[in-house]
Parts: sequence; structure tokens; C-alpha cells
Amino acid sequence: MSEYLNQLKTQANQVILSELETSDAALVCTESEVLYLNALGLQRARLVDIAKVNREGEELVISGVGGELIRGSLSTDKETLASFFTIVQSAGQRAHTRAAAARVESIPEKPVPIPAPLEVAPPKEVQVESFHQDVRQAVPIAKMTPVTSDTTSRAFENAGFWMRFLAAIIDGILVSVITSIISSIFGLNNAMLRLNEISRSISAGGSIEAIQNEAVSLVAPILLSLVFSLLVNWLYFALLESSKQQASLGKMALGLKVTNLMAQPIGFGQATWRYFAKQIPGLVSLIVLSFGMIPLLPVISDPTSTAARAAAGTFLLVFFVSLLIAVVPFIMTGFTAHKQALHDILAKTLVVKPK
Repeated sequence: MSEYLNQLKTQANQVILSELETSDAALVCTESEVLYLNALGLQRARLVDIAKVNREGEELVISGVGGELIRGSLSTDKETLASFFTIVQSAGQRAHTRAAAARVESIPEKPVPIPAPLEVAPPKEVQVESFHQDVRQAVPIAKMTPVTSDTTSRAFENAGFWMRFLAAIIDGILVSVITSIISSIFGLNNAMLRLNEISRSISAGGSIEAIQNEAVSLVAPILLSLVFSLLVNWLYFALLESSKQQASLGKMALGLKVTNLMAQPIGFGQATWRYFAKQIPGLVSLIVLSFGMIPLLPVISDPTSTAARAAAGTFLLVFFVSLLIAVVPFIMTGFTAHKQALHDILAKTLVVKPK
């Protein structure tokens, strides 16, 4: 059972009459409504509102008189879809009957005749839009007014690469300022200043023993500074993206929000996993680059030798590979279906811009 179907079952308030699932979406029918879920979020339609079901390209479209109710991809065969919507039709007729009976009971002095819920012609005479281009007869659906293609039930759109990139630049500047200010308060910036002094001492030919002692004394402060920087970054993104605003300050500036696959706010735990998943490409890239430096160590004393040139060529290749590892997971937002980076896919999140 797919994750989408599991999530739909938790959303359904009644007994599920029929269900369909694919790798990227799920569809269920209860006694009162049809629910559809994919990576863009949850869509639902009352059975009494459904008038027409057809397929536009690769997308399933369920419509009412006033516009589209559900739109999304659902890759399955026509027989399975026909069987599913036979159940939808039957459940819809019962829903219409219940609704009409409720109207009669609510106005006893003016009885209202129960209308026929759906206009269904004999199967041989019914022509409906098929789920496949080469099939013209499918489950009977009531003849209703055509729906215009400009209506939509989505309240947001996925944020693209450049918008997210600009938000990341804003966040990077803000986090750097915050980290620098807090580091200054706790004196952690002194370690980096002393490290610069050691570099100058090495260039000036200072005492090797003194330089080594100074370097050893800086190990703990530098590690503490790195841990502190990681802590600030983590809390900045995890707290803000799990807050009511659902966004870091950079994303807020551009009107973006972070949601789960059902377009709902994420919690602190999911925001935390999203942040650390974002660090995975950089960590892997650093490990690959470190291994690429190993061939340089034996020849560093003679950089003009043939072995040194060969080692340098190997290092450049490894450097290029490590660079791809670091950047490709982020530029994935430009060509994935729902504009997700690798960390979005791992954390099951979306970055959206409300319409």
C-alpha cells in the first residue's frame, strides 16, 4: 500500500467503498465524497457535486457544473477506472437521494419532489469522454454543461529554482550576520583571528614548535565554533519552517511556504530532518574531495614532476565530481515534477507560493 493511500485513509471520514493507487497518486470513494492525493496535495469533491469525469492528456479531471473539482495524474488502465467510477456513480445516486430526502424533511409544508440524481442513458447510446483517446465508451456519466479549462482547485503553485535560490541568498546573509554577532558575544571569533596569525607566522618562518603548540590550542575553539554555527543554522531553519509562517525569513520575503505532501504545515521534527537532509550533498562532496587530495600528498614536495602533474589531473577530475555532487541535488528543483530538491524528496516536503 502506497503512502498516498495510507494518508487518504486517515483523511476519509467514512467507510471507503473503492480505492485506486499508483506510485505517484491515490484515489478513494466514500459514501459522500471522492478524495485524490498526489505530491501537490489533497483534493476532494462531494459526490452530489460531481457531474463529469474525463481525461485531459495525462490528467484525470473530475468536474462539477461550476468548475473543476479534482485534477491530477493517475496512470492506470481503463477497465480499472471504469470499475472505480461505476461505484462512484452508484454512490453518487445514493448521495443525491439522501440530499433530496433531507430537503423534503426540512420543509414539510412544501414537499419537494425528489429529482433524478443523474441522467443516465442506456449504455449503448451513451457517449462520454474516455480515459483513453481510442476508447469512446466507458462508465456512464451524466450529461452536464462543459467545464472551462481555466478553472482550478489548487490554491498554490510550486516555487521554482530561481525564486528558491534568491531566498537561499537572503537566508545565507541573515544567518551569517546572526552567527557572527552571537560568536562575538561568546568570543568564538578570536579562534579564527589566531588561526590567521599562525598562517602569517608560517609564512614568516616562525618557530615550528611554537606554531604547533598554538595550532593545537585552537583545535577545541574551532570545533566549538563549527558546532555553534551548525546549531544556529539548524534552529534558524527548523524553528521558522515549522512555525505558523511556515518559512525562513528569506522565503517569507518572497512569499514562499514549506509544506508536507498534503500542502499542510510541517512539524519541528520534519523541519529538522529537512535541514539535515540538505547537508548530505555537501558532506558527501567533502568526503569525495578529501579522497581526491590523497594522491597529492606524496608529490607535494616536487610539484613540477610528472607524478605531481598526473596527481593534479586526478584531483581536478575528483574536484569536478565533488562539485556536481554538491550542486545537482539543489538544481533538481529546475527539472523535477514538483520542483523538489533532493532534501525535499527525502523529507517529503514541498516549497510553494500561495496564489
